[in-house]
Amino acid sequence: MLSKKMHRTQTRIGLLLLAAILIIVYPLSTMQMTLKWDAIDISLPWRYFVCDAFRNGVWPFWNPFQMHGFAQGTDPQTWYPIAALIGLVRGYDVICLNVEYLLHLIIAAIGFIRLSRYLKMETEVSSVVALCFCLSGFFVGNAQHLGWIIAGAWIPHLIASYGHFLTEQRWRQGLSTAIYAFMLSSGGYLAFTVIVGYFLVAWTIIHFLTIKKKGSFLLASLRLSILLLLSSGIILVSAEDLYHMLSRAQGLGSEGVLMGSSRMNHLLSLVYPAATIHETAAFWQADQSLINHYLSIPGLTFLLTSLYWIRSNQLVQRLWALMTLALILSWGEQLPVRAWLNALPGFDLFRFPSLFRYFAILSGGLLAAFSLQRIVKERGHQQWLRVLLVLSLICFGVGLFTARSGLGWNGLTSAFFTQSLAALAFLLSLYLTSILTTSTKRRLRLFGMLVVVDLFVFLQLNGPTSVYSEDTLDQVQEAMSALPRGYPHPPLGDPLISNADRTLQQSVLYRNTNTLYKRIGWDGYSPYQYQGFNQMEESNSYRTVLMCGPLIFAPLQQAAAGGEYFPAKPMLESTLSQLQITEFDPNTINLVTTTQHPQLLAYNQNWHPRWHAYVDGEPAHMHKAEHNLPAIHLPPGRHLVRFEFEPGILLNALCISLVIVSISLLLLLVSSPWRWPILGGTAILLVLMYIGRSNSHSLSDLNSMESSVILNEYDEAPPGQYLYRDRFLDRLDLDRLAQYQSNHPHAALVGEWPSTIETLLSDARVDSLVLSRCNFSAIALNWNGSLQHLSFDQSSNLFQDLTGQTYSATFAKQLSLAEEEIALTVSLRSRHARTAKLIISIESEGNEPNWTSFPLSDKEAVTPHWVSHTFVKDFEDGQKPRVKIYVWNPNGETLHVDDFIIRLQKK
Repeated sequence: MLSKKMHRTQTRIGLLLLAAILIIVYPLSTMQMTLKWDAIDISLPWRYFVCDAFRNGVWPFWNPFQMHGFAQGTDPQTWYPIAALIGLVRGYDVICLNVEYLLHLIIAAIGFIRLSRYLKMETEVSSVVALCFCLSGFFVGNAQHLGWIIAGAWIPHLIASYGHFLTEQRWRQGLSTAIYAFMLSSGGYLAFTVIVGYFLVAWTIIHFLTIKKKGSFLLASLRLSILLLLSSGIILVSAEDLYHMLSRAQGLGSEGVLMGSSRMNHLLSLVYPAATIHETAAFWQADQSLINHYLSIPGLTFLLTSLYWIRSNQLVQRLWALMTLALILSWGEQLPVRAWLNALPGFDLFRFPSLFRYFAILSGGLLAAFSLQRIVKERGHQQWLRVLLVLSLICFGVGLFTARSGLGWNGLTSAFFTQSLAALAFLLSLYLTSILTTSTKRRLRLFGMLVVVDLFVFLQLNGPTSVYSEDTLDQVQEAMSALPRGYPHPPLGDPLISNADRTLQQSVLYRNTNTLYKRIGWDGYSPYQYQGFNQMEESNSYRTVLMCGPLIFAPLQQAAAGGEYFPAKPMLESTLSQLQITEFDPNTINLVTTTQHPQLLAYNQNWHPRWHAYVDGEPAHMHKAEHNLPAIHLPPGRHLVRFEFEPGILLNALCISLVIVSISLLLLLVSSPWRWPILGGTAILLVLMYIGRSNSHSLSDLNSMESSVILNEYDEAPPGQYLYRDRFLDRLDLDRLAQYQSNHPHAALVGEWPSTIETLLSDARVDSLVLSRCNFSAIALNWNGSLQHLSFDQSSNLFQDLTGQTYSATFAKQLSLAEEEIALTVSLRSRHARTAKLIISIESEGNEPNWTSFPLSDKEAVTPHWVSHTFVKDFEDGQKPRVKIYVWNPNGETLHVDDFIIRLQKK
């Protein structure tokens, strides 16, 4: 047991580390900024969904809102305890995201100290390098990858606990090993679990071969194995489910696993980390989040000094070997070693060889802690000074070369030059500290202060690119305050939407919006795709499925494809009197159906064996429709139907895991010497969450304004006076507008609809689509290739939206009557696109296509305001052509087009 003095020392060090981390990463700890990229696009929506489900009294077993539905409960990160507990305090939002990131930096620092102490290093010494480790290039460069951060935080704890278990074989070490294994596998990226698992197995085998009391060790290992199985039951059940359902479970192949490799020149980031955020494609040849190896200038010098003990110290030899192996594996594209590991089960399931650099940084940090311990005790003093001298000469040479070279003063060369000067300054400070200070404690404190300053500068240089989002926390919070409450019933006439649909989006939330806005969608930003979904996606009926609503009511036909599934051709004439949703949440949908004939009723979600259906309270046999949809055969009459996702063994495994983990956590917390830093850190982070709550604000109440209008985001308006929304101009968007208004009665949109739109929506003869400023809401009737270039002329016929992106947006329809004419109304604005034209192509069998063009702007059109144009084209008697309509903008200049209305009507 540790003495009271040691307990006080560890408490003091833990609180000092917490304070240093909060100061260095102050834009996050003060809730000014939030994380960026994948943290906002993936982690935030998924955690929001999980915690929101808990707060609504629903288990998050099924997510109907992305990738055509996904068994969210089989994703291990769904059950990560820390994320769930944080989200339950207030509902998961960007403040929780910040708190979770900061908390894992603290966990990583404490874990590094625990691992160092296991390797016989002093707490005070290892705490200095622990700060370098938890704010290294891995934790800063990969801040967006929350699963990587979580894994990196728990791995040192797991290794230290398992090391103690191997030597002591006590219950306490077994409990802590099981807890940390659960934390790693439930919260971390899969690759880290696989790698650490193989490392621990190899370590166990080596240890078993070297010990004498093999019987007692086998018995202790059996107890630990049972504990691991019980605590990780939910992980094992989830993995089994995913393996049989996911297309990715078949493996990525030798090329796929090498995507996201580090390169040898990335070692320059050990001295020049700010250079990694410049000219990524040209010089680094990798995404900037995969490059950074920084361990601070003091950390690097401590690491290199360890070379002086490599011949005499076995620990130094092993750590250098591990660090070298990790670097070799991270260079997947340049060396074949990573591809060789595909022979081992599990290694073909993940990409990004760069993640191996984490283990290089961990090994390098331990080497640095070993050297620092020798240095502060006056041993290795001369070796330390020689390393400082050599690094100083290198930095001076690089700075001189970049200043005098003819490479030009671009971002990369200037970054090398400025960081050469910064490195020189830190090396000089280290040199003076080392020779002018004789007191061991004072020297260690000065080293610690230099590390804090070094990392603070590092975060200011790299943070805006790799950590902090361009949008402030208040902006993202405001967007999240507009999200729907509860689970609104999905409109029956609303097709499955795309993640790219911006109808209800705020600009700062632009990925996985299906999940955030609780709208059933067919895509998303996710690594999980079911095999059945991929098969359906390749089928001819896929577009038909996407155009249907959440439920498909179809005539009962013979099974197709050898009886594997039933076709689901929707009854377009079905009304609310035949089909009505009465209850909806992620796991269930209840409805009332009325039919005069036997029907096929399909739930427009991915098939999963845990889907069950009930008709009038009795179980109904489940069938597959259209390759991959759960469906039932419905007899005539009025019926109460329920589709329900039943977790089965998944729920049992979850309950066992939660009980074991909760008891183990309680026992460990009571006896842990770090309990006060952990409790103190938790209290401080809870205060930050409360402050964030008071600083966040909701959307303005439009009803209290003097005047309100519907605006495009492109229009200018005084900040805070208008609610920015896309235009709601087609039938599908009107359903979503009604849904939005039902959830936000105090933020209703006010304004008159344009008369042409009202006429359009009430005219049954009109076959129309309104083109908004971004991608289509869904695959729509008569519109071909909405997300790809025109097949017959890819070089010029490109449609441009308000953001300047290009889409084909080609309207195509086979006319059935000769006495028809086509009328078009289009609103546009542009200062430059004077050659742009609207093209009507008439194609009939056996004849050459006939084109008619209408100029969209004249030579004097230099106004940025919207201008509406109307064009009419009629057809000769006897013609039954196929009509295509598109915008031709040969010069590719910015052309803003909206309100694209097409009417086909009799003369």
